Amino acid sequence: MKKSFILGFATLVLLTGGNVYADGPTVSGFGNIWTTLSHDDAKKELETQAAAEVDFEKTAGKSTVRLDVDLAKASIGSTNGVTIEQAKFTRGLGESASLTGGRFNAPIKFEKKDAPDKLQFSNGQLFNLAPSDLDGVMFSWWGGPLAVDAYIANDWRGQSTSSKGYDNSLGGRAKLKAGPANVALAYITSERDKDD
Repeated sequence: MKKSFILGFATLVLLTGGNVYADGPTVSGFGNIWTTLSHDDAKKELETQAAAEVDFEKTAGKSTVRLDVDLAKASIGSTNGVTIEQAKFTRGLGESASLTGGRFNAPIKFEKKDAPDKLQFSNGQLFNLAPSDLDGVMFSWWGGPLAVDAYIANDWRGQSTSSKGYDNSLGGRAKLKAGPANVALAYITSERDKDD
């Protein structure tokens, strides 16, 4: 089966399932269009590109399901298909905890993934040194000025070539709100290269 068919089918199932409840899912997203004015490669000068994202979210009681569909960066007029940025559920556990499972944005690094959340247009050189999305489960707790996330996921650097099967990443983040400032410390492991 083609990947685009599977992704389209997953989107249809989510939307159809949301209509079982009285209210349908909320739909949001953004589009991003830019032109490169100057580049070391003369062939890339004045090239116009576009990217977009459509997000679906449905909450029923203490459970929320979210699907973020990215329309890959492509030259205008070409087709590069779609990717799933997030496909997750979040279940509230009392007033100050939750459990998240599926594919979710990694709670690590300074730079955000989506264009509307960035402080600048493009990502810096450190962006790819940490994961953007993880496939796994995450427990979150918050109370007062402190919030903590702990998770286990597939190895964020990809499948290892070892014979033991899939490797896992363990990680977490502690965030403290001190007045107008937020201070966070995050850590993630990788079995992909034990020397790193």
